Amino acid sequence: VALTRSLFHLVWVVVSLGMIMAIQPRLGIRRSVVGLVIPLVLVGGWYAKNQVVFGFFGSSSWLGLSLAKTATARLDPEDRGALVADGVLSSWALVKPFSPLERYEAAAGMHFEDSEVEALGQRIKASGHPNFNHRGFVDISAVCRRDAFAVILSQPSLYLNSVVTAVRRFFSSAVAYPPFLDNLVVMAPVYRFGEMTWSRPVAVAAAFGGALLISILAALTAFRQGGRAEGFIWLWVIWTLLWVLVVGSLVEVGENHRFRFLVTPLVWLTMADAGRRLWCQLRADSLASCKKPQEE
Repeated sequence: VALTRSLFHLVWVVVSLGMIMAIQPRLGIRRSVVGLVIPLVLVGGWYAKNQVVFGFFGSSSWLGLSLAKTATARLDPEDRGALVADGVLSSWALVKPFSPLERYEAAAGMHFEDSEVEALGQRIKASGHPNFNHRGFVDISAVCRRDAFAVILSQPSLYLNSVVTAVRRFFSSAVAYPPFLDNLVVMAPVYRFGEMTWSRPVAVAAAFGGALLISILAALTAFRQGGRAEGFIWLWVIWTLLWVLVVGSLVEVGENHRFRFLVTPLVWLTMADAGRRLWCQLRADSLASCKKPQEE
């Protein structure tokens, strides 16, 4: 998943693998080492390739553009223009994040060369949408990242408001997204039913919060009872849920509900396991109460 979604950063991978190593007595040292090395080589190698080829260490060069949405783009237009005029921000701060390449070129009075590699040199995709994989966006994103950090440091309250908005977005319907509108028209009855039931923000927040609470209690119980391996599994669930919520909200405002959708199976599996445990407990209590009269 770290190679397909940039949200799952190398930091998440390393901590997750560390938890796997913590339960090594059950897996065996050899299997644990192999399970640790292969993911690190794959993910770390991908990051290293991007550093050598594009000049950034990561899986995606879009971080600066995402941060621009959370900070720079939320400045008052007049204030943003003044900061650009004073040289605090670049001229690209005046461009809406994730705009076509030509708008960035016009703002900076420059032209990006188109790579011979189609994926890196094509400006418009076959769908008619801008190609944000164009080589020029690597440089644009790097500058936008510096601009965003400058805004965050000078106006932290503005950034915090964006984070709050991102958290609210996190618990909204995962299918309420512009590219999906045509599909929603076709599936209108199902969509409306979902919006009235499981996709309501209150229901989504309750399920996510419930899964997080269940995981915390399960981890504490497992460690208290000596179940070290099970305890670390629950710690991984907690780590992953919090990572997606916290990190996603800190670096992006807009697609947060899609981030949550990635861990929705984990949420429902956690809830299902809690239901199973409750059922077993109730059944055990019922059997115990049935045996007491016989013993008497």
